[in-house]
Amino acid sequence: MTDTIKNILSNIWTNQLKEYFDNTTFCSERHFQAEFYKKLTIELEKISPDFKVFVEPTIKLRIYYSPKKTSYYDTRPDLVIAYQQQFLGIIELKYQTKSPATLWSNDIHKLEGFAKGALETSTKIYAQLEETG
Repeated sequence: MTDTIKNILSNIWTNQLKEYFDNTTFCSERHFQAEFYKKLTIELEKISPDFKVFVEPTIKLRIYYSPKKTSYYDTRPDLVIAYQQQFLGIIELKYQTKSPATLWSNDIHKLEGFAKGALETSTKIYAQLEETG
């Protein structure tokens, strides 16, 4: 399933959005996000109606400082791909092509947290995302 998602994302970028991005056709990051969301949902629906894409959902990340100290903070990735109540992908989009990478540090920090398995992927949280849309 992961390879299928990777192929879909690669296809959307390479064959459907890259030219618009390179030519600065998008007027904002929000516009870019909306187009990416639209194309992603169309492609995923072709595979299964059980896919769901959440736009900027609030998700709790857990940070372990020590065995006795854990804290949580809320984060909002641009897009989250889910399939049958399981998260398959977290997407952070950037529209500022000429900006230095240091401006992306918050997004990189979020992705690091997800990669370390800090994402709470329980059915309860998925249900909360379902309720908020």
